[in-house]
Amino acid sequence: MKYTKNYQLNQWDAADRVLRTDFNADNQKLDAAIAEAKATCPYVHLLTASLPADAVQLDLDVSTLDLTRYYRLDLHITPKAGADYADTIMLRCNNLSEGYVNEDKAHGYLAYCALGSMTEYFCQLCFHVYLGSAVMGGVTYGCLDYTYWEKGLVHCSDTPAFYGLALSPAEITSLNLVSGTNGKLLGGGLSVQLYGLKK
Repeated sequence: MKYTKNYQLNQWDAADRVLRTDFNADNQKLDAAIAEAKATCPYVHLLTASLPADAVQLDLDVSTLDLTRYYRLDLHITPKAGADYADTIMLRCNNLSEGYVNEDKAHGYLAYCALGSMTEYFCQLCFHVYLGSAVMGGVTYGCLDYTYWEKGLVHCSDTPAFYGLALSPAEITSLNLVSGTNGKLLGGGLSVQLYGLKK
């Protein structure tokens, strides 16, 4: 009988006898290899959240997570598209609406994304939360204009400004996505995937 190079999994020839115990042994090796890969991967999924109905804000409870174990958090967001919904989304910590600083100027958010008219198109955005002795935030996003699909018109941005908050990772209990557009809500169905980059 032959075996694979890396995990010594069975490779049967036509004349070999196929045994249940060989399959079980292979499954054990595969299970152990997958568990090891997941344990050593530095980028891990932490939680999933969604907004069931239109609302001003979506709160992510992170109070049970040990955020001191991470360099960075990424909130991958698919907002509800359309002119009726908020075209600016702000990220806050612990529902704080003040205390965020950029170039000695006070702001009401850790990061924000002003999509403008691009909310009419498919959009994917990612808020980044950098965890150190204080907290900093930024955002990247991309939108595809279906009207110009053939021309390949894609809008994208990597916001160069970083906003800081005098809060340690251990003090963060919630991350809050808030509509930054007066009179408009975050659309129901908005989904968030939170990932962390481990130290």
